[in-house]
Amino acid sequence: RIAVSKTVDGSSILSAPAKNLQVGQLFETERVACGILLCQILNTPEPMSKFVDNIKASKDELLHKVTWPTYSDLQNSAVVVFVAALLIAVVVFVMDMILGVHPDMAWKGILGYIYDLLR
Repeated sequence: RIAVSKTVDGSSILSAPAKNLQVGQLFETERVACGILLCQILNTPEPMSKFVDNIKASKDELLHKVTWPTYSDLQNSAVVVFVAALLIAVVVFVMDMILGVHPDMAWKGILGYIYDLLR
């Protein structure tokens, strides 16, 4: 622990023993404390058994409690996604043709005509 004293304005000042510690010593102390804590956690069987119990519960839930869609439901969903993607692609293409710049075509696009006016 490092002793810290508060000043009148609320800032903190390290005490004399803490000032004598080098920064490397401070980090080394924290590293040792974290190492000891990690060893204590890993030596107890409790965290690993909780992890295994969680995996078993997840497997049980996926196998017995989840309602999976049928093959025909999946096919219907795939068709809906395909049609929606195709529709979005057509809308973007039409917007690009109307608004975009097309110098090589007869229709230059709205922005193409605006650029020609500004030249």
